[in-house]
Amino acid sequence: MAWLNAHLDRDWFGAPVPKNIRLGPNVYLESTYAFAAFFSQQDPALTMEEGSGAYGLTSFVVGPQGRVEIGAYTCLSSTAICCEDRIRIGAHCMVAWGAVITDSQVPHPETIGRRRQALLETAADPARRLRPMAEVAPVTIEDNVWVGFDSVIGAGVRIGRGSVVGCKTIVAADVPPYTVMAGNPARVLCRLDPDDTPELRKAVLAGFGLSVPDTPGWMESHA
Repeated sequence: MAWLNAHLDRDWFGAPVPKNIRLGPNVYLESTYAFAAFFSQQDPALTMEEGSGAYGLTSFVVGPQGRVEIGAYTCLSSTAICCEDRIRIGAHCMVAWGAVITDSQVPHPETIGRRRQALLETAADPARRLRPMAEVAPVTIEDNVWVGFDSVIGAGVRIGRGSVVGCKTIVAADVPPYTVMAGNPARVLCRLDPDDTPELRKAVLAGFGLSVPDTPGWMESHA
């Protein structure tokens, strides 16, 4: 993995890639506009594993203490990542356009006066950065999860391996592994049979006349 402080080829925004991010091989970044609100002072503040990508208008809105981890071969498509503490997205995930993943949010109900004061403070800040008005809580999305468009994954949520979050779903509580959730508030639609175990992957490869290398841990690293 490489540390970067360079420019992307043919990037319309033209800003350098933040020096405190770490990118694996074959990572795709659409534009450094994704880091227009990237204020993290952590090192590394963002880790993107092999083959992952931030496409379209994906944005990383990350506070000074924020850390974001993106697993191998995960695709973010015009996704908003709002992080004040920690957000971890596993490997082989798909997050559709308009989805928001946040580890901090304004609590409800919140007084009109408090919201007004927060907006006034933000307007007076040259960085125009709205500070969180609630305690933050880390978000974890495990491997092989699909998040539909315009969904919101709230603070403190863990989404289990192999789950599907339907479009425009509001997730405010943990999602068990291999579960299909949809709605506002999110509700369980059905359970899925695990289809991504090492044994099943070996069987699928065998059906194409392929075999798994003998390298220890290969199956786990390619989950």
